[in-house]
Parts: sequence; structure tokens; C-alpha cells
Amino acid sequence: MKPNSNGSLRYHVVRRGDTLFSLSRRYGVTLYSIRRENGLDSFTIRVGQVLRMPASKN
Repeated sequence: MKPNSNGSLRYHVVRRGDTLFSLSRRYGVTLYSIRRENGLDSFTIRVGQVLRMPASKN
């Protein structure tokens, strides 16, 4: 997997109850940046799915 733009990699394993919205708030990024980073065509994520998390703007 390729590094984020700042060279760091962060991953999140989706757990029951996670949503893209909750993950965006937790990591300080937008829903759309998570979708773009992972090539997602929809807002659907599955338990056990490993997502690359984009670098936050903070």
C-alpha cells in the first residue's frame, strides 16, 4: 500500500458500529478523503475491512 501524502501510513480495521462519518470525526478527516484514499464507490463499509486513513489537516 502506498504511503499518505506526508509519508505516514495509518490503518483502521472496521468494527461493528463504525461508520465513515464516525471514522472521519475520530481521525479528523473528511468522509470523502477516506473514500478517495480507499477507492470506495459508496459509503458502505464492512466489519473487518481494513481502511487506509488519510493524514489529518490538524
